Amino acid sequence: MTNIQRLLMIAATISTAGLTGLFAQGTPASTANTPPDTELALHHLFLHNSAILHRKAGEMDVTGSAGAGLRNAFAAKLGLNGRDSAALLSLAARLDSQVTALDQQASAMIANIRSQHKPGTLLPPIPQDLINLERARTALVRAAMDSLPTALSPAGYGALEKYLHAAPASAAGVTLP
Repeated sequence: MTNIQRLLMIAATISTAGLTGLFAQGTPASTANTPPDTELALHHLFLHNSAILHRKAGEMDVTGSAGAGLRNAFAAKLGLNGRDSAALLSLAARLDSQVTALDQQASAMIANIRSQHKPGTLLPPIPQDLINLERARTALVRAAMDSLPTALSPAGYGALEKYLHAAPASAAGVTLP
């Protein structure tokens, strides 16, 4: 088994395990009743894993390994051409960077609240700033999802949507419309 095959298996495992965790609470498989948040979570998880693959391929390029081979295998798995694959990976990396910055702000805010919390007392209500960060995070993911049809060719976008609605979702026992 080549390193590229190992990395693709790891990425597939991460996707399946992450989605299984999302749906482990008994969400029934349904094409008619799939909530928008499920599709948002699926796209975000996929884009996050794509960003990880993009970073790993970049690291492989620096060390003289086959980063291009990893990118090509990713594109082939999704049915994308080189231009669409590069656009997708670039969009995924930008989104991941933006979401990571918001997550760091939220973590700092939560740590501050916990440091001020006295054991045995109720936690304060969720601060509006934390709610706003979550809304901003969701808006970033939605904006990335909305930009996919224009970032990719029509054929590339169709291939991506087909993959997202068939492969990772079915592994989690969920079928998206």
